[in-house]
Amino acid sequence: MKYNIEEVENYLSENKDEALDIASKILDRDVTMPSLNGMIGSKNGTYKVEPKNYNNADEYYEDWLKSHNELFENDKECNYERSVHRIHRLLHNSFLNSYLKMFLVRTFLRKNR
Repeated sequence: MKYNIEEVENYLSENKDEALDIASKILDRDVTMPSLNGMIGSKNGTYKVEPKNYNNADEYYEDWLKSHNELFENDKECNYERSVHRIHRLLHNSFLNSYLKMFLVRTFLRKNR
């Protein structure tokens, strides 16, 4: 799919409050845009995905999600909650799943201008 940076940014801006509210309820804490950015946006190194290595945003997102799921499976038995567990909980909400995809699409578009 072809994405337009302005449309993606508008979507994220228009849906930010709802996304943060849902994330706050799921995680039972106040989730702000900086904390969401830290949780999602800081995972490229951990998930071994670099936007510049992909031809399109969908490939980048698919590999990000695949890497997330692999790390989650490997970390399931951890006796404390790590960021991969929190992200996994957020991704189970359909609205947040779509929002976080657009969040990562924006990352791809910004890095590949």
